[in-house]
Amino acid sequence: MLWCPFCQKKFPLPEDTQCASSQSKDVPKEESVDYVLPNDISSPIDTRGPAYLYIVDLYQHIECPEEFSALKDRLRESISRLPSLASVGLLTFSKDVILHGEKDVIFSINDFPPDYDFSSIIGDKPAIAKILSKIADSSNTNILKGSKLLQSGFFRTPAEILEKTEHLKPELTRSFKPECASGLALFVASSFLNCARSTSLLGRIKLFSSGPCTIGPGKVVDPTESIRTHDDIANLKAPHFVKAAKFYRALSFVGCGYTFDQANTAAFTTGGSLTNYSVKPTASKFTFDLYFGSLDQVGLYEMCSLSSGTSGIVIFSDSFTRKSFKNKLEAVSDSISSQDCILTVQTSPGLKVSYTLCYGTPYQSSFQSTHLMQYHHERISDTISGFESSMKKRHFTNRWYLGDLRDHVGCVLFETDPSYITRTKAKNVFVQFQLDYWDSKLERRVVRTTTLQKPTTTSIFASGSCREDKLLNKINESARQKALLANFNPETWITILTRLLISKIDTTLGFESFEEVIELMDVTLMKLTKFFGVMKEEASASNNPFEKLKALYSIDENFKTLPIFAYYLRKNPQLVSIFNSSPDETAYFHHIFMGLPAKESCIMIQPRLYEVIEGQRIEKPLETTSVLKAKDGSCFILDTFQTVILYLHNDNNRLKLHSSDNDDIVYERKNEEVNKFIDIINDEILQQQRAFTSKISYVSPTATQQHYRRWGEN
Repeated sequence: MLWCPFCQKKFPLPEDTQCASSQSKDVPKEESVDYVLPNDISSPIDTRGPAYLYIVDLYQHIECPEEFSALKDRLRESISRLPSLASVGLLTFSKDVILHGEKDVIFSINDFPPDYDFSSIIGDKPAIAKILSKIADSSNTNILKGSKLLQSGFFRTPAEILEKTEHLKPELTRSFKPECASGLALFVASSFLNCARSTSLLGRIKLFSSGPCTIGPGKVVDPTESIRTHDDIANLKAPHFVKAAKFYRALSFVGCGYTFDQANTAAFTTGGSLTNYSVKPTASKFTFDLYFGSLDQVGLYEMCSLSSGTSGIVIFSDSFTRKSFKNKLEAVSDSISSQDCILTVQTSPGLKVSYTLCYGTPYQSSFQSTHLMQYHHERISDTISGFESSMKKRHFTNRWYLGDLRDHVGCVLFETDPSYITRTKAKNVFVQFQLDYWDSKLERRVVRTTTLQKPTTTSIFASGSCREDKLLNKINESARQKALLANFNPETWITILTRLLISKIDTTLGFESFEEVIELMDVTLMKLTKFFGVMKEEASASNNPFEKLKALYSIDENFKTLPIFAYYLRKNPQLVSIFNSSPDETAYFHHIFMGLPAKESCIMIQPRLYEVIEGQRIEKPLETTSVLKAKDGSCFILDTFQTVILYLHNDNNRLKLHSSDNDDIVYERKNEEVNKFIDIINDEILQQQRAFTSKISYVSPTATQQHYRRWGEN
């Protein structure tokens, strides 16, 4: 008989079935199996794509003639790396939007009434129908039926699109915030790809922009206004923020397969939830990649949900000419074999699925059907914790759309049911992750199931069934804590805590109070160390009476690093301490952090300081004294994961101050004194496949302390 730990039922096995686990007493604690599903003859696979749709900003400021040329270079580099037979489309925008094809289609803000409310465009069926009708009039096929969209005349091979980009001409402007309709361009692109809902089309929308959206749907700022700050958002002085954020969030829902009506209800109404709707298997799905090159803000905070909701990519730089932007773009791979990924989490009794802390969008749970509805309440947690924002919707589910499967790290939280474990004396709980994705190489759907068996505290203390009750009663609290602490990982814990804080901060109504989040972090840390960290007060061994008055505390070895992580997290300008940071910067760093493993997350929380001694990196305490005591000619490397700062301690012969990017030193290797240290960074740090942001600083010892206060701003 085969026993299922999830439904708690037994099933007979065929007589000729040989089960290796039944002959062994050891049940595997982890097992992964890939199931390759047969193709459905009713769903043709020749139209799945993927289709690539590039959206390009045509504006060029007259004082920056090299920007548009660099943008075209980055565009060509991105297109040239696509598969030779890929289907590629092109949209360009300035004040108007142009869909390029055999017959170009032009969309303008003037097509709408003068008093039109663009915040309602997501749910405006006549407006969507008008856009699709204009495209259909210039199409080679009937796109309104959703069939043969790739043969409509708007998609070409990469080589043909490369030739098309050569003829793109910039639109000159004297304003740094011209009338830019990037929101309308994204809406047209989403409507265009969404009309193929009956063919299971997979696509990617790639936006190259140099400024914020200033007109039409998704408007972030008026051309005559200053763009919003953290204070403006917190004090409700950003008039376009809420509407723009909800607009882009609704577009991300459309990219995950939801209809425009469903996305509009979920994003713009208080009672609408994504889990109220099911996504059809044949729905078209597409990912948003955002590439920005601008000195000023571009509205990334409002638009970041496009990429985070569909597992897209965000590259944010001050210019398209930067070598760091080019390196990051080259590190992005467009040949992804695992697409349309859907994660389903199953648990055995005693565990409940809470929510995820990663990229993705909630789907309707696997239990929301007539005969399984009881499990929806038994296996999915409806507890609202203090880490959840009162201004953010909670979707109760055990399924999420993850888009394209990359190397980002996900996190699923669970809630235990102590009453069930105590009542049944369960020694183990089971968790199963079902990853359902489309394999473009096999051209089939694959389901990878990973089943985990985790012991409870009952299994640790109750080794024999006859004396189980007696042993359980005799276990004291200190022994229980010791067993629990054996598997405690402080790096993973602080990573999860930081993700919880970021998830609480980022809401559709703006960032919540950072002071309240810091207080919540302190309270959580104190509770953890008090109840599990075995914190004890010890008497001083000194004979000095003043030393004996001081309170000394000891803490468990596994918890010693937590106060250090919390100290640096409180001061971290990328994640929590946002003084002098823009909302776009904060959103960008939050987006990066939510996809990092524990090791890289800890580097971003607590930067690493190294001193180069005889060609080797020696880690030093992250204190100003580490640099102030340095000898003349010493070299220090500050690794903050996103930025690497190289500091040369040279008080006698200081070099000239360079520009903030230092591309000539880092990439063109024009300084012999710095080259040997650049080689060390390349050998040690870039082995982790990280982009090297060029920040070289020459400062005197008297300015060292001021430099370290500014390292986060750089």
